[in-house]
Amino acid sequence: DQEIEGLAVYPNPTRDILTVKAPMQITGVEVRNVLGQMMMINTTVSNEVELNIASLSAGSYFVRITTDSGSKVVHIVKQ
Repeated sequence: DQEIEGLAVYPNPTRDILTVKAPMQITGVEVRNVLGQMMMINTTVSNEVELNIASLSAGSYFVRITTDSGSKVVHIVKQ
């Protein structure tokens, strides 16, 4: 995973809305559980993506953010 300059994922921990923000176009956001199972995918191309994760169970998740300049995995906690 590359470092994506200026990437922000917040709030963390969160209960419902997770915001992913980057200075460049985000081309995909995937949310996986600790077993690696795909829980959610968003392919909206934008500089800011809001995910409603209210339906997910409380626990740890891994969010893969993909941009034209690379991808990065961020650990988040759902309360």
